[in-house]
Amino acid sequence: MTQTSPAPLAPAADAATDAATDAAEVARRRGHVLIARAAAVCGLLPLGGAAMAGASLLAALAAGAFFAVLAVFSLRLAPALGRPVAAIALVAQVAALTGTLSGHPWQLDSHMYFFAALAATLVMNDRSATLAAAAAIVVHHGVLTLAVPALIYPSVSLLVDLGRLLAHGAAVVVETAALVYAIGTRARLDAQGREDAERLRAAMDEAEATRAEAEGARTRAEAAKAEAESASCAARAAAREAEEEK
Repeated sequence: MTQTSPAPLAPAADAATDAATDAAEVARRRGHVLIARAAAVCGLLPLGGAAMAGASLLAALAAGAFFAVLAVFSLRLAPALGRPVAAIALVAQVAALTGTLSGHPWQLDSHMYFFAALAATLVMNDRSATLAAAAAIVVHHGVLTLAVPALIYPSVSLLVDLGRLLAHGAAVVVETAALVYAIGTRARLDAQGREDAERLRAAMDEAEATRAEAEGARTRAEAAKAEAESASCAARAAAREAEEEK
């Protein structure tokens, strides 16, 4: 009777390993697309701020459009570069909003969106993107506090603005540390998943080798059995011939 051999185990192990390896990159890609789209949509924020504060709508439109294009363009770059660019574009839209609200009572409230934008970079699961966004916030706050404070705070005095800079900077550092820790934890879990997949693959390869060896032993046993039966038939035939000759 012909027996059907079990399906090889190796392809299943390969698929598990590949899935574990690709999962993190797929998540980063989806996160990058999401942040790029969010930054493009947020190009409307400067327009809204300008309308509220009576600032130049043309300047607001130009700033929002520029950073929206930058965000979309980031999708064409190598992922390691594109993700930080998308993160910076998102933060830049918030910076443009804050600038257009100069002189408006809500200007200081707009700073909450810096923290929201920084938190949003977590979806890209890329430490460099989150750090780039944090650096952009710190540089933006630091430069404008010293050069054009009206574009970032309802300025009272340089001393007060420096105090705000330190307070906001400390909040950015704390949030960034938490995000980087979360990203590192996800990376460790992904690495553990890949290791588990590799161990599964090794175990399945070993099982496949054992199955093949057992299959070969069975084939050899069947051949030996057939040979023994043939020899037995030949012996019986020889015995009958000997009997007939007597």
